[in-house]
Amino acid sequence: DITTIIQGMKPLDGAVDFLNWLRKNIQVIIVSDTFVEFTGPLLEKLGWPTLFCHSLSVGPDGSITGYNLRQQDGKRKTAISLKHLNYRVIGIGDSYNDISMLMAADSSILFRPPDNIKRELPKLPVSYNYDELKNIILKIIGNHA
Repeated sequence: DITTIIQGMKPLDGAVDFLNWLRKNIQVIIVSDTFVEFTGPLLEKLGWPTLFCHSLSVGPDGSITGYNLRQQDGKRKTAISLKHLNYRVIGIGDSYNDISMLMAADSSILFRPPDNIKRELPKLPVSYNYDELKNIILKIIGNHA
């Protein structure tokens, strides 16, 4: 069953340390196209970061009966909304569903993207590991945390 699989999932190597470092230096919101019902075990392992995502409709027997998008194009709208609140937004993504958010952010980074995304967004910095990602973020925020 899917909950057993989700409970067995582990963060990527280095993700917890990176996220802890990031939270010490800037405010962090993870915006994902996942569903809140699937996220608990992994969020716990990551130290309960703020997550904006979708939800599922679940019947009395526990079966999934539908899904509820928080909103269409939520990643982009989140970036725009945060900018309207005078936050500086750094978008980090790797796939097509991230492109509109990356274009709306003040600064954007590709993290472990496939080649087709790199080709489509050749001007964006690319990182393949957390040390590279840290260095790019430090250049953006302008300090040496």
